[in-house]
Amino acid sequence: MAFGVLSRDTLYLVTFIDGADVLTVEGLDTPNKLSPEQEAFVGTVAFQCGYCTPGFVLMVGRLLDETPDPDDHQIKHYLSSNLCRFATYPQVIEPVKLAARKRKTGTPA
Repeated sequence: MAFGVLSRDTLYLVTFIDGADVLTVEGLDTPNKLSPEQEAFVGTVAFQCGYCTPGFVLMVGRLLDETPDPDDHQIKHYLSSNLCRFATYPQVIEPVKLAARKRKTGTPA
C-alpha cells in the first residue's frame, strides 16, 4: 500500500497526492482498540492542546517501524520536524518508549 505522506522531511500539497492512499491518525486504530502509539500518548498525557498530537503519533509509528527500540537521541532527532505550539517535546519521549514496549510485548500500554 502506498501512502501519500510518508517522509518525515517532506510536506506535500494535497493536489500532489491526489489519488494516493493517505494514512491519518484516525486510520491507526481498529474498532474498539487504539494503536500502541495512540494508547501511549493517551496513557501518559503527552499532549497539551492536541494540535501536534496526530503528527507525533504518526511519526512515532514510523520511527518504531524503522527503529523498534530507539534511545532518547534517536527519538529527539526523528521527531524534531514535528512542530508543537506548547513545547511538549520532553514529554514525548515517554510515550515513544511505552509504545515500543507495547509493540514488543503486545500488552496494553
